[in-house]
Amino acid sequence: MPPRHEVATLCDLALMALGRLVVEFGRSLVAPTARLAARLDRASAQSYLHAMLRAMRAQLAASVPWHLYDRMALVALEAVSEHIARTTADRHRLQSQRFLHEMSVAVNLTRVVVHPHLKRIELSAWPRIMRHALYDSLAGMSGLEVLDLGSGSVGWRTSDIERLIVRALGRMRRLRSFTLCFDCTDQLIAALCRSCPRSLRKLDATASRSVTDRSVGYLLDCPQLREIRLSSTSVSPRGWAELLLRHPSLEDIGRYDELGRALELVRERNPAKRLFGLRSFECRHIGLEQLRLLVDTCPRISGLCILRDERVADLSMLAALSELRELKLLSCDFYAHGLGRLLEVCGGQLESLHLEHVGELDLQALVHVSQHCPRLRSLTFYNCEFLTAAEPRQLLQTSRLQVAPFLRLERLKCVVDCAEAHLEFVLSHCLNVRFIHLGSSTGVGDATMRRVLAKNRMAKLEELKIIYGAELSMATVHLLLRNCQRLARLSELESWDGISPPELDAFRQRVRDNNFKLDTSPTLSLA
Repeated sequence: MPPRHEVATLCDLALMALGRLVVEFGRSLVAPTARLAARLDRASAQSYLHAMLRAMRAQLAASVPWHLYDRMALVALEAVSEHIARTTADRHRLQSQRFLHEMSVAVNLTRVVVHPHLKRIELSAWPRIMRHALYDSLAGMSGLEVLDLGSGSVGWRTSDIERLIVRALGRMRRLRSFTLCFDCTDQLIAALCRSCPRSLRKLDATASRSVTDRSVGYLLDCPQLREIRLSSTSVSPRGWAELLLRHPSLEDIGRYDELGRALELVRERNPAKRLFGLRSFECRHIGLEQLRLLVDTCPRISGLCILRDERVADLSMLAALSELRELKLLSCDFYAHGLGRLLEVCGGQLESLHLEHVGELDLQALVHVSQHCPRLRSLTFYNCEFLTAAEPRQLLQTSRLQVAPFLRLERLKCVVDCAEAHLEFVLSHCLNVRFIHLGSSTGVGDATMRRVLAKNRMAKLEELKIIYGAELSMATVHLLLRNCQRLARLSELESWDGISPPELDAFRQRVRDNNFKLDTSPTLSLA
């Protein structure tokens, strides 16, 4: 049986009560602000509202221990978000003036968590109407260490957002991570680097076209900066070459499709072989000579994602990367392009393998992966071409294999149209798997799951997501409950053809009645 919900701790109960307190406090302000607006003017009502919010903010800061402040802020913002949703749903039952007052108070409740005690905030997690209030209050979050502004206005109001953020950054001296996609600018990066030159570790300005080579000089003033993501910005290969040559701590540049060209510029400026400390990057356009240059100059890479260029006929050259731990390959063939040879050399050090649009995969290829990648913890197949063997069952006999297949595997994602035997081989041997995500064309059914669970009880499985199953029914659900003692999430049951709506409703009621800690809500996602 799945685990049961534990009794909430006093700390958790107190934090949940604080969320309700904030909402009730907001409701108590609606009538006074409405009366003030009617008797005097809107400015007086807003002044009263902000004074009361400041008082509540001070009360929360004085009552909540500093190490719990971030948790309290998250609970309070969730409660406010739900309150705004309920208020919006009730708008047809309220007079327009009353609705506007209630909504104004509800949105301004967002400001009660704004305090220097706050260490982390992610604006993209909240509705847009709340984000506006948080943007206005950024200057009050001077203690932030992680500021994630998400996609900003997606490039529509860059200048307006810039003014708000530049003013706030002048008060933030402890930022370690800053994220603003689409709306970041050279001026913002300059303000960020002036405020946090010693603490900043990560910058993500993806898709911000207003970030140019002028920002390179500012970034060089932050010696602790290890992760810089400038994909789809206006930073040129020449600017990247400058960063590579002069930044001592750069390790992760995310996706940058012109890295090969930047490395060529580096070689032109410094003919002597210069080794860089890059640890992780992703590139979709890199030629044969550029790939060789990458292997020669960046030997410490541990995470690599590349789309194979048609000029790269043999991927085994990547075996020279002795510290490689995470490998993601797109658009190649397992045998023809040397992937099998690559795994023979460096598979023993891999912990994550992601194959996307990879052809020539058969049962022998899966056995090859299992034998040469014994340390794999994560394995992904996405839109790959699986070949059916003439006698597929013969390879399922593993008594003669030297290494127990997939013994350390914890995550498996398979979004492919494959033969049943391929998936059954992997599922039957990953004894320590914790997360399994299967696409809509894997062909898995009740019979498959029955054979798999007879060999592998999946005692550590925590999450199973199967997007569609033409032959999956409640029989598989009951099997999982009997075998998987840690199962906490079982999603997309609505898409299992063998389960009727009444059966699903009855099962969910059973989960509630037994207090099982099992989430069966749909996600409609493979994330």
